[in-house]
Amino acid sequence: MRKRSIEDVFRKLIPIPESGCWIWEGCTARGYGVSFKFNGTTRVHKIIYEWTHGPVPEGKVLDHLCRVRCCANPDHLEVVTAVENTLRGSGITAINKQKRHCKHGHELTNENVRLVKGGRSCKQCERDKYPTSNKRRREMRLLSKGGK
Repeated sequence: MRKRSIEDVFRKLIPIPESGCWIWEGCTARGYGVSFKFNGTTRVHKIIYEWTHGPVPEGKVLDHLCRVRCCANPDHLEVVTAVENTLRGSGITAINKQKRHCKHGHELTNENVRLVKGGRSCKQCERDKYPTSNKRRREMRLLSKGGK
């Protein structure tokens, strides 16, 4: 099996004039174009980006600004952190990060949010759910100190 040249990779790209995307017509994995004969298995958008702009910096990833995973147009790619890429997406993490209020309408500010298991919890909802717990704790502290 011969190694694929950059020309072979470009031959499998279809330019779409309306969007400017360069669509990969070969194999895909999770929507991303992959080339099996170019330096092992490599994502096509990364091959094209590195051929036109040089290597992607360590710890960075490529974000598709056009939101089309099989697009390899380097003008549609931006180098970002993995976290930034995730937050720009449409997954549950990005959706939840954009929420400004809990399901009961309380504002999700730094003062009203507690981080729990990688997510956020509304402190006001917790107070509403367990209204006597803080009062009971205060009373227990006072009793243990000998006061009332």
